[in-house]
Formats: sequence, structure tokens, C-alpha cells
Amino acid sequence: ADEQRAIIGAIWHDIDAAAVGSAYIFEGAIEQILLTASRADYEADGIPGDRFGITLTTYGDHLLVGAPGRGNGAVYLYTHDATSPAHYQPLTRWTAFDTDDAAFGASVALGPSMALVGAPLSRGHGMAYLYIEQDNLWRPTVQFQPMNGQPGDRFGQVVALDNNRIAIGRL
Repeated sequence: ADEQRAIIGAIWHDIDAAAVGSAYIFEGAIEQILLTASRADYEADGIPGDRFGITLTTYGDHLLVGAPGRGNGAVYLYTHDATSPAHYQPLTRWTAFDTDDAAFGASVALGPSMALVGAPLSRGHGMAYLYIEQDNLWRPTVQFQPMNGQPGDRFGQVVALDNNRIAIGRL
């Protein structure tokens, strides 16, 4: 949230009784905008259990929303656009690199030209992925995994960015 905008995730919000999740965006004092996986996705609609909105973060004009229940997990990146009806335009959707139940997007962090995404179930012990923006394109650059990782560690359950510092937590 900032001085004029608040964004609140509602992971079990029903779209046609599907519980795909949504994010409520409040602009100014009275305007409410509903952002959903079905509006943001490149497919026809969200999938039951997506948990879209379980994690979200903003930085500058960007919004990052996690949907760790969508298959192996997904993260949606938006840019603020006051001329759009939703006030946010989707830039891209990232999905898990793994084929297991990674919970990719269970945690998200956003900073200047970088994004960090946690996947606490990936490979059994958890992973985190760093994306860097260059020339208006976001690319995955680094995959983090725990040293001496053990099954159930949930590395990537919590992620944070502060300038050029990265923090990745586990349970």
C-alpha cells in the first residue's frame, strides 16, 4: 500500500463458485477495483484453488501477485496504468520451473528492477528464484536453494528484498 493505494488479497474469493482468489485494489478514498486471476490470466479464467492473492507486493508502478495453488504455482506481474479499467495491466505470468508441487509464488518480493519468488515445496526442500528486469523484459537469473537442504525445510516460505540484499527464510 502507499498513500493513495491499498491492495488486499482474498484467496478464497469465488469467481463463478470456483474460489480462484482475487486482489482488491483501493485507489484514493472511494474507488474499489477487483483484480482476479481470470482477468489477468492468459487463459480463459482462473482455476479453482489457485489462491491468487495469497501474497502480493508493490514497488513503484509494479504489482506482483502470487497464486501458489495454480498447478505448481504462478506469479503475475502487473504495471500500474491509470487509463485501464482495472488500473493495472498484466505484463507477464511466471510459472514454476519444477514439475512437482512447488507452491511457486507462496512468497513474493519486489524491488528496483528485481523480483524474488519463493517456492517452498520445490524439490522437497524449497527454492527461491530471482528475476531481473532489463530493457523492459523480466528474466529469471538465479535459483537459490538451501545448503544441506532437508525434505520439509520449506526454504523460500518467506522472501524479502532491500536494495541489493536478499533474504530467504524457511520454517
